[in-house]
Amino acid sequence: MRALELAELIRPDIVILDLRLPDVDGGEICRKFLTISNCSVIVVTGDALEARMVEILDRGADDYVLKPASIDVLMARIRVAMRRLTATAALVEDQLLECGDLRLDVAAYQAIVDGEIVDVLPRQFDLLTALVRNVGKVMTYSALIRIVRGVDSPDDHLFPLRTSISKIRKSVGVGPERPVILTEHSIGHRLVAPGGG
Repeated sequence: MRALELAELIRPDIVILDLRLPDVDGGEICRKFLTISNCSVIVVTGDALEARMVEILDRGADDYVLKPASIDVLMARIRVAMRRLTATAALVEDQLLECGDLRLDVAAYQAIVDGEIVDVLPRQFDLLTALVRNVGKVMTYSALIRIVRGVDSPDDHLFPLRTSISKIRKSVGVGPERPVILTEHSIGHRLVAPGGG
């Protein structure tokens, strides 16, 4: 697909993607964009099914805008994505993080558990990275939802976050040297290092 070739060449900051593409699944294209470019993907589509929205956000899209959307709304979503990119680029942070036998290679987007690479989707990886960087601290639902969706959301949009946390727990697994993600009810989540540190 020509758009993917161009993304590899010019490395865009933001991609606006419609899911209904001829002869190709928009969700798969979203995943491919994120493997070749560290960009924000804003999906603009008429597909209002919640399951589809969750799937696309879990694949790494930063936002999901339903058609018909005004140009003002779309531009506002683009500004939010740009603020997030700018803030991320301004941070100088460690690229290798460790907590027990969990190791995150931030630059490579790889989660390694007990020496084995585990399958974690991009937005889930971002959540896990935030939790590891803040080990022992409670991260509020609103802060975590901003990572999942790239925008502020009311509390009734917790479903994608809960789904992502559940998938992270499954991917990371359990063990004596494994950190644990705790749920602080009505507040958020906290990563606890082995031994409770």
